[in-house]
Amino acid sequence: MREDEQISVIVPVYKTERYLRYCIDSILSQTYTNIEVILVEDGSPDECGRICDEYGKLDARIRVIHKKNGGLSSARNAGIDMAAGRYLMFVDSDDFIAADMCRKLYEALIEADAEMSICNFEYVGELTEEMESYHDRQPIKTEVVTGREVLETKLFEKQIWYWTVAFGKLYRKEMFQVLRFPFGKYHEDEFAAFGILKQCRRIACISDACYYYVQHEGSIMRTQAAGRYLDRAEAYLRRSEDYLKVYSNFRCAGAVLEQGVNDLYYAYRCADRDQYPNKERMRKLCVEYRKMFWGVLQHHQISLKRWLIRYADFKTCFMLRYCRELLREKKS
Repeated sequence: MREDEQISVIVPVYKTERYLRYCIDSILSQTYTNIEVILVEDGSPDECGRICDEYGKLDARIRVIHKKNGGLSSARNAGIDMAAGRYLMFVDSDDFIAADMCRKLYEALIEADAEMSICNFEYVGELTEEMESYHDRQPIKTEVVTGREVLETKLFEKQIWYWTVAFGKLYRKEMFQVLRFPFGKYHEDEFAAFGILKQCRRIACISDACYYYVQHEGSIMRTQAAGRYLDRAEAYLRRSEDYLKVYSNFRCAGAVLEQGVNDLYYAYRCADRDQYPNKERMRKLCVEYRKMFWGVLQHHQISLKRWLIRYADFKTCFMLRYCRELLREKKS
């Protein structure tokens, strides 16, 4: 396989000094050697900046960006802006990758003439600590699918996050000519997923688990907070709107709203309602959800009773009721 096409590996770096060397070493050990590694040090208060500079002097393929802290999306976007490669890959700085990840994803993408390739990822503990095997539950199979197939089918199956997270994938850089990750959001991948997948005529999938997703107490995905749930609820709302704008698919729009209502419900349960710091944001999202629910319902070719049974569980009813209460509070 030729290596005349460069892959830019973008690594946002923030407060991960314990894991950073292991992460960078796994990238530099790739069997596909035509890579550039863009370390975006996002104003980290620990030793991450010094470690990045140290590696920048050791390997000419490494480029280091030091910037004011702006969050994961800001760091990824800065890496995209600097990337010189024809292909992009994102690796979180507390994770690591298999030595043949770049090669396998590149070969699969080229063979399928795809816009994106994707592999499974393996959950691991603190660096190499063993965890329960998830191999038999990994959803990515060796196949070629379309972006629309993923959006309309696979995003409603189990373990949909394999399809929506930014890592574990190789992208053609032109997919990011306009698209960027949203600033200041948890679950920024959820906001960007539709924009990425709708551009894909083909997605090359391989069943190998080439990405190692490290689980530790500082991981964002392990942080249970109302803001996290509200961000994901907003992302689902925007995705529902996209299903209607791009595909006029009311079935998928309704199903995504159902997923988002769960997050609204859990956000509400995270804090005492009277002391809730995001109350106004919750109010606005509830109003938007209620409007979208009834808009989808009017176009859905099934009866009101059947639709409510299918898409609206007790949490949906709870949120619609809560929405009315918030509106009454605002009027009073």
